[in-house]
Amino acid sequence: MKKGRKMIKLAGAIVLVGLLAINWNLNFNTSTVSAAGEYLVNGEMWNYGLGDAIGFNENTYTTITTTSKNNNWRHGSVSGNGELGFIESCDPNEDVMIINNTKIVSDTTSIYHTPEIAGSLDRIRTGAIKKTEYPWLDIINAYAVSKFGASSWGTTWPRPYQPAAQYRMKNNDYTSAGAYNRYTNYETGEVGLQWKNADKSCEWDKRSFASRSDNVIVTSVKAGANFNITLSIDAINQMQGTPDSTITASYFVESDSNGYALGMVGKYGIRNRVGTLNPEETLLAHGGWGTATRIIAPGATITQGEISGRPTLTFTGTNSIMLITKADLQVNGCNTLDDVRTKCYNRLRDDIDGVVAKYKAAGQFTYEDILAPHAAIHGKMFNTVRLNLCNTDEEKADRLLSNSQLIAKQNSQTTFNKAYMERAYYNGRFALICASGYQSTRLGGIWTGMWNPDWSGDFT
Repeated sequence: MKKGRKMIKLAGAIVLVGLLAINWNLNFNTSTVSAAGEYLVNGEMWNYGLGDAIGFNENTYTTITTTSKNNNWRHGSVSGNGELGFIESCDPNEDVMIINNTKIVSDTTSIYHTPEIAGSLDRIRTGAIKKTEYPWLDIINAYAVSKFGASSWGTTWPRPYQPAAQYRMKNNDYTSAGAYNRYTNYETGEVGLQWKNADKSCEWDKRSFASRSDNVIVTSVKAGANFNITLSIDAINQMQGTPDSTITASYFVESDSNGYALGMVGKYGIRNRVGTLNPEETLLAHGGWGTATRIIAPGATITQGEISGRPTLTFTGTNSIMLITKADLQVNGCNTLDDVRTKCYNRLRDDIDGVVAKYKAAGQFTYEDILAPHAAIHGKMFNTVRLNLCNTDEEKADRLLSNSQLIAKQNSQTTFNKAYMERAYYNGRFALICASGYQSTRLGGIWTGMWNPDWSGDFT
């Protein structure tokens, strides 16, 4: 009986960990590699894919629009390197990539001091033991009034996690997809989007990862013919939730000897924490955040435009571009948006240019070249463990089911489905690795596509 209970607890723990990641639509590997090096997924051949790696393929996606501030971002594919992360909608018509950095949080006016109430400890203990008095809240509120002139101390003091930027890539020639697939490679941390036009004569491939070796997000876009795509950054108030009213933002394009760069910066409001006594500015009153993307597009015709006052870049005359992105928090030293651009965005852009220069100097500047050192680090972490529960051919066949199919099958039976348990375990393991490294993982991992997420996206 005890052994049975232990097995049930173990299975429950495996499923519980994995369920945190199932919301990201992460599936198991359902592809094979042909002799010619092409990737076969559900009867369709692709130029790129999973091969024999652990991961998932999926043939559905959810569109993220700017007019409906909903939680569709929760259906995106995700990856990360412990500090930087991204959520990608994998929409062939209008692909959205939300950039995250686990350090970027919104400022608040809460009191961030340890209250000095040790003198009341005996009274608090006595009240707790007698169960007749619970004076701690009155004591701490009185301390807030006397020390800071605040009406109360408050019960929570989070700085809510927030997105860094929401990029949008519009395919101006898109009509419909004759074939579609998206995948995540757990062993390399890559997210892939691939689709073919209506008659399947042209394949598009978009691949991205968050590099552990270079701390940038790398994206490659390739097509079988020259494309016409427009890249832009959505306004911060076009994402789910509402940013603090004191936040301001700026969006811009610049061109220099290294090519075009697209970026945005945000500035927190300069204000004091709550209370009328001993006034002091909030932690991020002179801070902000920024996101920078360097575009590598040799031979392309690049046209600048704008949408609702924000800049756009349209690329034609080429079938291949690379985007290298980085985001970070700027804690202090900024009074204006221009200050944030100078201190944060310029630093990020220069970091990216340093990465590009390093690979170019070595004569190895392709997506695969930049991926290799990252994949070695990420793969070493992920590949230390394997969970093989399926024994029979029928059990192994369940590994090929989509998430919805596998969940439906699990719900229809009274025993644990072994493929479901494997799926949940690998999903949870991948999410934990991607969200860990810089610090402990946040409640929702390293990802958010909304302002003021549940439990502030904190470490609850």
